[in-house]
Amino acid sequence: MRMAKRLVPTSLKNRLFAAFLLLILIPYSLLQLRNFNIIQSTFETNIGSQNKYQLEQLKTNFEELKSTVLKTVFQMEKDSRIRLVLQNASAYKAEARFEIVSDKFRDMINNLQQPDDSIYITLTDLQGSVYASYETNNLLANGKIEHDRQMENMLRNKTAYVWDTGKDEVHAAVSGRSTLLTFYSLLGDAAEPPLGFIRVSIDYEKWLKNVVKNFPVQQSFFIVNADGEVLARTNQSLALHSERLLASLRQKSDADYVTDANRSVIVTDIGIPSMDWYLVSQFSLDWFFGDLKKINSQFFVTFLFMTFVFILITFFILSTITRPLQILHKKMSGMVAQNFKIRVPTEKYRGEMLVLATTFNKMAEDISALVERVKMEERQKEALRFQMLQAQMNPHFLLNTLNTIKWNALSKEDRETAEMCISLGKLLEASLNAESELIHLQDELELIRAYEYIQTFRFNQKFEVRYECETKLRYALVPKLSLQPLVENAIQHGFSRMHEGGLIRIRVYDDRNRLILEVEDNGIGIEKAAMSRHARKRKSLGLHNVRERLKLLFKQEGELELIPLPQGTMARMRFPLLISAPYQDGGDSDVESAAR
Repeated sequence: MRMAKRLVPTSLKNRLFAAFLLLILIPYSLLQLRNFNIIQSTFETNIGSQNKYQLEQLKTNFEELKSTVLKTVFQMEKDSRIRLVLQNASAYKAEARFEIVSDKFRDMINNLQQPDDSIYITLTDLQGSVYASYETNNLLANGKIEHDRQMENMLRNKTAYVWDTGKDEVHAAVSGRSTLLTFYSLLGDAAEPPLGFIRVSIDYEKWLKNVVKNFPVQQSFFIVNADGEVLARTNQSLALHSERLLASLRQKSDADYVTDANRSVIVTDIGIPSMDWYLVSQFSLDWFFGDLKKINSQFFVTFLFMTFVFILITFFILSTITRPLQILHKKMSGMVAQNFKIRVPTEKYRGEMLVLATTFNKMAEDISALVERVKMEERQKEALRFQMLQAQMNPHFLLNTLNTIKWNALSKEDRETAEMCISLGKLLEASLNAESELIHLQDELELIRAYEYIQTFRFNQKFEVRYECETKLRYALVPKLSLQPLVENAIQHGFSRMHEGGLIRIRVYDDRNRLILEVEDNGIGIEKAAMSRHARKRKSLGLHNVRERLKLLFKQEGELELIPLPQGTMARMRFPLLISAPYQDGGDSDVESAAR
């Protein structure tokens, strides 16, 4: 597994080249080899089929030749003049007899449609007179010829005719050829004694050459006997390629042809059962294709050369793709060192690389702008932090001053002023505590009570506040000082035209895992309060701040709505119910209580 991982290329260039090699070059090479073999096999099949067809023509011609010989001999046997010559030779002069027989021989040779030097015919009567189709002074002078063994056997066995491939002593001596196929026949009716004996010899090698010279494709043809001995051939200088091929052909009866180990020769055969012969065609593929090995070598050399060229072109193309990526990688590596001021030149790129370079430059510009913005925000935060540190000095001074006023009031037994200082100290302390944005509901209500005490003293007891809250919700988390703007809005706008009888109800309850806080007043209502809004705008700012805080804390789950009532207005806040019970109660205060 590790070895396989090591063989897998890692760089983009090598991966693309490996993909080209595996998916294009190797399949293309295998396809070319397959196509070459298919083309060669197709040619071999077509040549084998053509050779088989030619051999069938040769076989048909040979069988027709034998039939024609038999037919012409039968016609001679029925010829009345020939019968008279054979029965009563003394009734004719020698010249007349030879003329009658010679005319018949010429008719026979014409019917056989073979060259004169390939057909040898002799006719013998029982008295020993011999008539020949060829010129032989000895025979004509003597007028007699000894009966050969074949004639004696046929007379003894009363055989009508026979084909013989053995050596014909008469015609072999005359023609000087050993490739003779001889037809022997007794002339006469079967019920009567024979009138004579005819011998027709065919030079089958000359016949073979004469037939194949008209074939459109010239190859070598052979006549082979059952023992594999070559009896005749069209090319005396060419030997049959391999007897093993013939043996293979006979074993594979369904094969039209076989080739040698080098696929340079195609051998096809067809049997002649009547003679126990085989007609064999030997076709040289080197002659047809030229030199197949040379063609193969040239093909593979050309293919390897083109493959090398393709590899170079592929590397060049891959370099044009990966080089911009390498440049981009180098630029990205040095981006931080140059504070994101680096850029990629786009003049020499096109297409996707131009888009990539442009996108990189845009990204670098955006990152540079973001870095500048972050730096600016950090500087602003540092400035604000410094200002906050300065601002914290004044509130602590105010808290200390409130403590001083409180103790001074207590020393003069002015308890109301002391309580006002304590309430104001709680509100001021809560506003200065920036550590937590959410506080317990009971702490929020405690701040409202402190705010209520100050406002009740200010407005001379013209309103009262009633609280309706379930005990189980006292540790529910609510935004700090979120109720104070709602109560302030009710006092400032709801009771602005009232002198007494003002009532504010603060209800807290849960509804399906949501905490509901309602501030209801019996003031003048929303419409009348809107008429005097131009005189005081803190209400709008306070409600706006509450809405923004709910949105920041609870997203879409926090909301604030103002609901007009027949008498007064109700402000309702909704947000998720969160319970956080503390480990223990207690805490210190910057402004001590009056009980101390």
